[in-house]
Amino acid sequence: MFRGILLGSILLLMWSNPVAALEPCQLDGEIPMTRPPAPEGKPVEIHVKIFLMDLVDVITVKQEFVVDLFYGAAWKDLRLGTLLRKAGVKSCVMKLGQIWSPRMITLNERNMKTGLPQVFLVSDDGTVNAKQRLMGSFGTQFNLSEFPLDTEVLPITFISTQDSPEEVKIVFEASDSSETFTETGWAVEGINAHSSKFDFGVVQGEAVSQGYVRFDYEIHVRRQIMYYVWKVFVPLCMIVMVSWAVFWIPPSQLGIQTGIGTGMMLSLIAFLFSLQHILPKTNYLTRMDLFVYTSLTFVFLAFLEAITSGKLAAQGKEQLALRIDLISRFLFPLTFLGVILWFWKIL
Repeated sequence: MFRGILLGSILLLMWSNPVAALEPCQLDGEIPMTRPPAPEGKPVEIHVKIFLMDLVDVITVKQEFVVDLFYGAAWKDLRLGTLLRKAGVKSCVMKLGQIWSPRMITLNERNMKTGLPQVFLVSDDGTVNAKQRLMGSFGTQFNLSEFPLDTEVLPITFISTQDSPEEVKIVFEASDSSETFTETGWAVEGINAHSSKFDFGVVQGEAVSQGYVRFDYEIHVRRQIMYYVWKVFVPLCMIVMVSWAVFWIPPSQLGIQTGIGTGMMLSLIAFLFSLQHILPKTNYLTRMDLFVYTSLTFVFLAFLEAITSGKLAAQGKEQLALRIDLISRFLFPLTFLGVILWFWKIL
């Protein structure tokens, strides 16, 4: 029910202009520009709701993601309610800069734009509502050690440039999202948010601030792996298994064995070059990197086994060469099966 109500209100915002729907506030008396007083010295509560319209793109190479979302924020300012009642107005619209509002900036934005007028809907009970659409890219730090079986957190970090946690408290009420997204390489597993205190730290030995309000909206995503299964995992397994053909060729046929081993080595090296636009560029080895280099090692060991058995056969030790081939027929597949189980986190 919440999804339908929230989506309906968002669509209404998209097709209607709040300024056109309501008249600007014409109030008698001075409009307060200071933070609303809260009872018993408590911080002013800002109630936030966010709807994720679209996860447009997740760009691993650039360490950024692109989203399209709507948010609504509401707080109480009883002083404005008193002014509206005196003027006999139920509700009206005020522009940014005419009243106090929490000045929030997005800390990790790279390229962002808004899609709605920056106005506030004020009611005679003192409730102030702000709604906005944010579209753009945001930076983050990916942990790709488990690639392509990784899960990531895509955060949007808001901070206040003028209020401390003792003055303003952000209360995250609800979040929802569309059923499908433009980005098909990732699946959204959950959304949460939390408030904290943000410090700019120390610059040249002096504290920059005593701390501002921080609000983190986090999208938890899991990588869809079938693309990498068909493009990387299956071809690698096939190359490795073809290299085992040398174990069934008589050791006396050294030329054929070395030809197969050399061909598989070259095929695997060419395949690795083709993966440059698929695998992420990191200064550490990912799970996929380890699987790729392990596959290369298996092909290389099969090539060495073929040379060893061929040399033993040339020295008249054909029975020993055949025994080594027989052991390799079982040892290599079983060991590689263990590697596959490790890759899929079964072991």
